[in-house]
Amino acid sequence: MATLAHTVTPPVHPTPLLPIVLIHGFGGNRASWTPLLKSLDTSRQTVTLDLPGHGESGRQLAAGDLPELATEVKRLLDELAITAAHFVGHSMGAEIAVTIAGANSNLPKSVTLLSGAGPGSTVNLDYIKGYLAAETEDTLAPLLRQLFADETRVTPTMVSRSLEALTAGETRQCLQVIAGNTVLNPVQLSPRERLAALTMPLQIIWGDSDRIALREQISFPPEITVHLVEGAGHMAHIEQPQAVAALLNRFIDTVDR
Repeated sequence: MATLAHTVTPPVHPTPLLPIVLIHGFGGNRASWTPLLKSLDTSRQTVTLDLPGHGESGRQLAAGDLPELATEVKRLLDELAITAAHFVGHSMGAEIAVTIAGANSNLPKSVTLLSGAGPGSTVNLDYIKGYLAAETEDTLAPLLRQLFADETRVTPTMVSRSLEALTAGETRQCLQVIAGNTVLNPVQLSPRERLAALTMPLQIIWGDSDRIALREQISFPPEITVHLVEGAGHMAHIEQPQAVAALLNRFIDTVDR
């Protein structure tokens, strides 16, 4: 059992509105949501967390697969006494959100998938393998540039900090275990089948220039709304946070009416 570092941001004013839980992707951490949080509805509590093996969370893993990661997120929400919330999952976080929703249908009031369609999503495996193997800033930099539509966002400072995080302690070993049991070993059931089985409102947001999660290879159920964010790659919530926040605020408010 890993200890999940997390941040709970209270609403500006006391409110009965349900909180928003944001789950980051592979190799990320809760700080990646900072640009988006500036434009999210401040009348709601938000919960951001570091997944096991990521950020400031523990490095203890059992299988390192989606059920384990989903269980750890659910355990944190239980500790916070959150019994219902709006879920937002980015990339691998989308896989975790769908896994949680499939096992706990009353917990997610809605689910938003950002640059991911849940377990079985098609991913740029060369990026994942290259990231896990990167040893120097020169090898990591071109990989990080693939995350963005605007590659100039990848600064030397970002590359340096990313390499430092990747090589700290047991992080790389943990990420290799997680990758081997998630994105590098996808489940057989298609995302379409899993999404169609969910009963809560669902929307999908995707950067129109995503080179990591390959939207074109996924067939979505017709009842699910898919929004494309212009001028965004895999990190749409960082490149176009206001556009993503507007979609989230409108969707969540509609669900809560």
